[in-house]
Amino acid sequence: MNNAKDIALKINKAIKESEIYQEYQVYEQKILENEALKKEEAALKRMQQEIVNATYHEAQNAEALKAEYQKRMEAYELHPLVVNYLAAKAALNEYLQYINQYINGGIK
Repeated sequence: MNNAKDIALKINKAIKESEIYQEYQVYEQKILENEALKKEEAALKRMQQEIVNATYHEAQNAEALKAEYQKRMEAYELHPLVVNYLAAKAALNEYLQYINQYINGGIK
């Protein structure tokens, strides 16, 4: 079992040293340091809660809240840092899925 742990640690280290992971980390850090993006993300989360409450209570403004949320979310997702972050995140997920499939495929 100790051998499996060693192998897992080597895989983890290789992933963290990969260019794909490093790029993801750079964009994640830039987003965390961007005050305007942090404020907008917090506002979007509050809006999500408002939408849930409005929908649950069948409030008349539920549709207007959803439309405003969608508009703000689209603007947020078009910010250059967010675009690059989401692309890096998708690339990292694809990389991790490839590793997972390769490991699981080799076990069969």
